[in-house]
Amino acid sequence: MKNLTIAAMASLTLFSCQKEPVIEETFDINNVPQLYELTHEATLLMSEHIGGITNDGKNLWIMYEETIGGYYDDNNIRIVNYDIDNHVEIKSFDYKNFIQPNGLAYDGNALWVNYNSSSEHSEIQKVNTSDGTIEQTFGATVSINDIDFFDNHLYMFGYNDSWNIGKLNPTSNQVSVINTDYEQSLSNRGISVRDNEMWTIDWSNQHIAVNNMQGKMIGKVKTDFLNGCDHCFSAGHHSTFLNDKFIVTKNSEIHIYSIQ
Repeated sequence: MKNLTIAAMASLTLFSCQKEPVIEETFDINNVPQLYELTHEATLLMSEHIGGITNDGKNLWIMYEETIGGYYDDNNIRIVNYDIDNHVEIKSFDYKNFIQPNGLAYDGNALWVNYNSSSEHSEIQKVNTSDGTIEQTFGATVSINDIDFFDNHLYMFGYNDSWNIGKLNPTSNQVSVINTDYEQSLSNRGISVRDNEMWTIDWSNQHIAVNNMQGKMIGKVKTDFLNGCDHCFSAGHHSTFLNDKFIVTKNSEIHIYSIQ
């Protein structure tokens, strides 16, 4: 197992890494029941490609990426607090980074931003929501496709080029790995966590998996959002729960659904 390294200001500390119990039973995705159905309510057409989305319980936080020049040229990264009811920007922060943004999370006070450059490197930043100051930078020697924050832990999906989920305790700097009980193609994208459930998006197999907190897939979500998405590698598909809504991105679009 690979470890994460955290760079907090000027110091370096090695995360300790613990594995959750591995589920040994045979898994058949065709036998998983449908637990929920999504009903489309609205689609918001935004200005740039979306690299992450989260919310503060009322408004959205959206991370935009504007690609500039070649691979090693810094891109424009903009994080916006967005009033979803009145469709106006409340505040925004601007950054430069050549690494692709892949995930945004909110812990009740600060934002967490994930930049994923390759299968062996991700960079996670903790951002002050008052002025946009970067408070901490975490360097990870694994890939991470999306993040969410729940119950004092940061959940990191697509951990180490797999369907596993990394679970970071920011207080102790420990990461445990939640082993999901199925392996499909590496088309894993968004993660959203709520009481007793982790929803993960698989665009290739065109479903949203409902996993319990131990990583077992207990059901699926019925939706047409992923129909025809046989090659959506760079579409994003970042997601978040906002009260009784499920919100998911695709390129520069934000799709809002009610959960049935």
